[in-house]
Amino acid sequence: MGNRIAWLRLKKGLTQAALGEKLGLSASAIGMYEQGRREPSISILISLANEFGVTTDYLLTGRNGKAPLFASMPELVKRLAILYAAWLAEKDEEL
Repeated sequence: MGNRIAWLRLKKGLTQAALGEKLGLSASAIGMYEQGRREPSISILISLANEFGVTTDYLLTGRNGKAPLFASMPELVKRLAILYAAWLAEKDEEL
């Protein structure tokens, strides 16, 4: 489930912090869901499904949803590169 949450978040161009803010959660909580270190509650699972426009079944199993896991891989790679570049720029400013 964590990989699907991360993929859907990146597909929407959201950071963990931005998604957390939309759901009333911390970036750390989102990170833990994505890493599989924590499972979302049922209410959070429903909120995630609504935010991403997929079913809870898709989030849980990867099936029967609106977003196949690797459908937009080139777009995902592009967004990852943009987010990574932004992260590097932030880290550079902190130094």
